[in-house]
Amino acid sequence: MSSRMTIAMVAIQLAKLNGAKVLATASGDDGIALVRRLGADAAVDGRRGDITAAARSFAPKGVEAVLALAAGDGLQRCIDALRAGGRVAFPYGVEPEPKPRAGISIVGYDAISGPEEVELVRLNKLVEMRKFEVPVAAEYSLEDAAKAHERMAKGHVLGKIVLRIR
Repeated sequence: MSSRMTIAMVAIQLAKLNGAKVLATASGDDGIALVRRLGADAAVDGRRGDITAAARSFAPKGVEAVLALAAGDGLQRCIDALRAGGRVAFPYGVEPEPKPRAGISIVGYDAISGPEEVELVRLNKLVEMRKFEVPVAAEYSLEDAAKAHERMAKGHVLGKIVLRIR
C-alpha cells in the first residue's frame, strides 16, 4: 500500500475525530467500503463515479477543503467542487501540482518538521487519544518477501502488506 493510501486512511479518521463531514474518493467497490468503514460520511469512485455530482449532493454550497493525494482529472473535479475560500493541501510529489485558482488556497507539504512542530504535538495527542484502524491487506513471512512485492506490484492493495519476522 502506498504512503498516500496510509495518509488517506489516517486523514479520514482524524477529520472525523475533529468533527468534520468527509466525502472520500476511492477506487472500486472495495475501496468505497473501506473509506466508509473508516468513517467517511459519503464516498465516490474516483475513477468511474461522478465526483462533481457527489460533491454537489454532499455539500450544495461547495466543499471546504480537499486533501489531494493524486493528480489528474479526478483532482480537478474535486477542486472544481470547492467553495470560494476553499483550501487544497497536497504532499509534494503529486504531479502535476494543483494549479493556483482565484479564491482558492493551495498548500504543498512534506514530512520535514519545522515551525509547525506545535501542530505535530497536537496531532500526536489526537493519535494517542484514539486507536486508529490501519487495515492489513495481506501478511507474508520474511522468507516470502518477494511474494509481498509481487502482490504490491499488482496494484489496488487496500491496506498494509505486513512482513512477519520470527
